[in-house]
Amino acid sequence: MSIAHRELHTCNDNHKFEHVDGIITMMSPGSPSHTHTNINIFRILDSHPKKGKCRVYMENMKIHFSKDDIFIPDIAAFCKKMTFTKDGTLTSPDLVVEVLSPSTAKNDRTRKMQVYGKSGVCEYWIIEPSTRCIEVYHNQDGTMVMSDLCAALSQGDIESLQQDGKHVPASSFETSLFGGITIDLYKVFEDILPEEGY
Repeated sequence: MSIAHRELHTCNDNHKFEHVDGIITMMSPGSPSHTHTNINIFRILDSHPKKGKCRVYMENMKIHFSKDDIFIPDIAAFCKKMTFTKDGTLTSPDLVVEVLSPSTAKNDRTRKMQVYGKSGVCEYWIIEPSTRCIEVYHNQDGTMVMSDLCAALSQGDIESLQQDGKHVPASSFETSLFGGITIDLYKVFEDILPEEGY
């Protein structure tokens, strides 16, 4: 039994932690912008009339991708039949959303992205509240490939980019799930207060 798996039995069940490549990683409480972004995304997806049979979960769904990779995504949406154990779900979600924080950003962009691709996650969003950006990735043969980079910019920032002849990123994108609904970034980042860092 590895050190990581031995340590699992000493962790208090009241604390949230993930296994990332066999290493236990404690999860810190989210900042106000992180938490509010999660709430906005959850509301947009869970209340949408095109949701159909898809189920949306926020921050508490432990997913066993492998014995060494057990994650708790910020948002996970399942549109197919789910398989549960007493410790969580064994079914890969169709959509995973991770809201970046300083302690998780590296794993969200590397190991976790690789695992999501290999596990058959259809769509992966990386959200950065500090820049009000969303990176959208789609699964292509087990690899997550970026398809959209969108941002909810202020009118001043948009005018500045236009004056400099630079590309203005789109402020919305269409997801391949939920009947192809359009995600408006101004709604995703609605009422998010500016903070230091994330």
